[in-house]
Amino acid sequence: MHHWRQSFEGKIITVVIVTAIISAGISFTLITYLPLWVALPLTLLMVTLLALTLGRAVTGPIVRLLQALHDSTQNFKDRDFSITIASDRDDELGLLVESHNEVANILREERQNLYQKELLFETVFETTPVAMLLSDDGGRVLYGNAASREMLTEGRAITGLALEDLTQQLPAVVSEAIMQEVDGLISLEFDGETRTYYVLNRYFTLNVRRQRLLQIREMTQEFRRQEVSTWKKVIRVISHELNNSLAPISSLAHSGKLALEKQDAKILKKILDTIADRSAHLKSFIEGYARFARLPKPNLEPVDLENLMTEIEQQYPVEVIRKGLDSLVCIDAVQIEQVLINLIKNAMEANPGGHISVRVCCNENSLEVFVCDRGAGMSRDVLENALLPFYSTKQNGTGLGLALCREIIEAHNGVIDLKNPSEGGLEVRFNIPLVSAG
Repeated sequence: MHHWRQSFEGKIITVVIVTAIISAGISFTLITYLPLWVALPLTLLMVTLLALTLGRAVTGPIVRLLQALHDSTQNFKDRDFSITIASDRDDELGLLVESHNEVANILREERQNLYQKELLFETVFETTPVAMLLSDDGGRVLYGNAASREMLTEGRAITGLALEDLTQQLPAVVSEAIMQEVDGLISLEFDGETRTYYVLNRYFTLNVRRQRLLQIREMTQEFRRQEVSTWKKVIRVISHELNNSLAPISSLAHSGKLALEKQDAKILKKILDTIADRSAHLKSFIEGYARFARLPKPNLEPVDLENLMTEIEQQYPVEVIRKGLDSLVCIDAVQIEQVLINLIKNAMEANPGGHISVRVCCNENSLEVFVCDRGAGMSRDVLENALLPFYSTKQNGTGLGLALCREIIEAHNGVIDLKNPSEGGLEVRFNIPLVSAG
């Protein structure tokens, strides 16, 4: 807390006291040596001049300081925060100047940070391959990045143009979807090929005005690259599996000829049995791919879940926990049973002879199933890729088991996910919406 002599109030009081003392001394001196009628007017004049001189000496710096504060606040209105005020005062006005300078520094730093962010966002928007458009409630474009200008106007400016007119440059299906504010992937046939667009609409309020952010991206090339990559992976996996089977079969066939010449029936039988095993494995492998490729649309029929789970319980050593299986539901029983069998077999391989539980919860809206084992679980990388086609960590795995489960569940408009529960092992959960069958 400032001493009273360093306060503005203290300085005013000091000036008043000094003025009063000097005035009294002048009055006493003049009255002593001059007649009263001369002394009184002369005293009044001298005291007035003294008061004006001291007052001007006190108020002058204050007026100049207040004028500087006024000019600086005007600069604030113009968003100029570069000016600070110099002052060595140690009173309240000095504190006011210090506070003013601190505010100016803060605003200057905030403005610089805001400028850097705006520059970053502008750079991101201008360089992104996604066409981005900002429009007002009237459908007028407020901003369009380089990708949007290239897509809609061959690089020309689009600010101020009508969004509806601009989107006419796109295929009619895409333009209609944009105007109806449809989100998602839009595919269409164009000149004998499939073209795919991704459209996203978002609304937000800026400066009390509702604005629309539209994102458009043609995904055709990305999908083609992904399709080529997938086919390469499929061919690589199939070639690897065919070589693994055909190479030993070819070698065994040669060995069989030699055994036949020697009339060694025992070796010949062993060779033929091995060829049969490899052929059966190759057949199973190819059938798995074929089954995955031609998965039919689910045939939804009323199913008694209690009977289905009882059959599963009789076929495999699992604990089935039931909840709400007292009504029929419409699902494809064959496909859902296939999902359960695949998941249970995976659990048995992960934890041979260990405890496996299948928890089935059903209500009028959804069917939720958990298949849990007490094995080693999965690493983070495996969890992220386990549901992808052709991904497998098994030596002889095809990478189609979990991918087939995912296809079936998603064909039922459901979701499937995997996680490592805190108690250990692996938990596979799938949930599908249901329509009650009575």
